[in-house]
Amino acid sequence: MGAVHGEFRALGSKSIAQRALVLASLAQGETRIAGLPAGDDVRAARGLLRAVGIEVRELAPAAVSVRGAPPGPHRGWRSAAPL
Repeated sequence: MGAVHGEFRALGSKSIAQRALVLASLAQGETRIAGLPAGDDVRAARGLLRAVGIEVRELAPAAVSVRGAPPGPHRGWRSAAPL
């Protein structure tokens, strides 16, 4: 299967932002997400991804880069401590 490239623009919703962050964390490679709304829920979602070993880089106040870790044997999300 080849790589998927494209652009998707959605309204600034914290529900959509949280789903986009989780999906990006499960995809292979880098996903850039811009237009993230401010708020505790979205901030907590970014913190959760970091807690399970996902690289989340801040690109701008409302933009991040997520380096995904697709699920599979010996890969995917992992946590060093209880979440």
